[in-house]
Amino acid sequence: MKILYVEDDAGQRDRVSRALEGARQTVLTASNSRDGLTSALAFKPDVLLLDIQLGEVDGLVLAAQIEKEKRTRQPAFNPQMIAFSVSAARLRNRALVAGCIGVIDKLRIEPTKVLSEIELCLSKPPPVLSLDEWKTAAAENSSELADLLQKRIETLDGTVTQLRQAQAGLIATERIAATGRMGLALAHELLNPLAAALGAIELLNSVSTTPKRKQYHDIAVHEVQRASRIINGLLSIHAPSSGERSTIDIVAIVQDVLLLLDKQISHANIVLEVPTELNDHMTVGIYALFYQVLFNLILNAIEAMPCGGTLTVAINYTTTTMLVQVMDTGGGIKAGSQLFEPLFTTKSDGHGLGLYVARLIAEAYDAHLYAENNASGGATFIFELPLLQP
Repeated sequence: MKILYVEDDAGQRDRVSRALEGARQTVLTASNSRDGLTSALAFKPDVLLLDIQLGEVDGLVLAAQIEKEKRTRQPAFNPQMIAFSVSAARLRNRALVAGCIGVIDKLRIEPTKVLSEIELCLSKPPPVLSLDEWKTAAAENSSELADLLQKRIETLDGTVTQLRQAQAGLIATERIAATGRMGLALAHELLNPLAAALGAIELLNSVSTTPKRKQYHDIAVHEVQRASRIINGLLSIHAPSSGERSTIDIVAIVQDVLLLLDKQISHANIVLEVPTELNDHMTVGIYALFYQVLFNLILNAIEAMPCGGTLTVAINYTTTTMLVQVMDTGGGIKAGSQLFEPLFTTKSDGHGLGLYVARLIAEAYDAHLYAENNASGGATFIFELPLLQP
């Protein structure tokens, strides 16, 4: 006799299959409903011994699938199904409705006695259910199938959601890559007109000089030079050169940024609190790039307080790092915000690249950039830099 035994308990499956093989039966086993259906169609057993309480898919669902295959494949495929369960009495009627010819209680029958129980089920007609018993068992089976379908739908929904998220991630990645390629090309192209503009400014200053004109000239020269340094620095992220790094004073950079943003701070009625100590805040990096990081952080804090507030820049230390903290008293960071992701912005005129570029710069130079909400309101952005080693 060819017997297919579907059982998810490996120990039970091994004991029963060895007992049946010892009785000179041809035995094939499966550990789940999916493999059970595949094996049944290929093996074409005389008997399908089926554990009802399987893991992912109920054994009675497999019985219903086998019964459907029997109707379409007879006479070549006609296994006799026998339920094998620890709850035989409770599930007896449901197993009979699903197409089983009998039920064996696996707790009551020793493995060596299973074959005789199979032969007993085959030798007598299946039990006859009353109409009420049949209706009740069929309703329970239908409910089981409905639950299974609902679980499958939920699983598919989750898979579809994951696929959509992955697709969106791939699209965003490609956009970022395209933006990066375009940015590099633009950076190269911008260096030439910046150099020309700087030369023109110097020529204008040589023609006529007044104190006011000299002031504007110095500002223009400073900003054009800074733009050139930023572009060269960003290019160096993709082709870093260790020779460009130098010892820089973070406080001096903070003061330079605040000087440039002084008008915005005043117009927004923001109270400014900055460190008074000017020494011993040294690290290694590139001035223009670290300037760009702190410029973005401080500008972000200013824009977070359009109706006024307090902007605090503090510098603290751990044993190995310097923490530059830019604190505001604005609305704080909303849950789910992807502050450092490219193209993410909460501003109507924002481009979503400022904080992303700032983090890229930080990571390129062994630093870290992160943010957190303040208990009293507002947010703190932290630029964590390695300490200058003596």
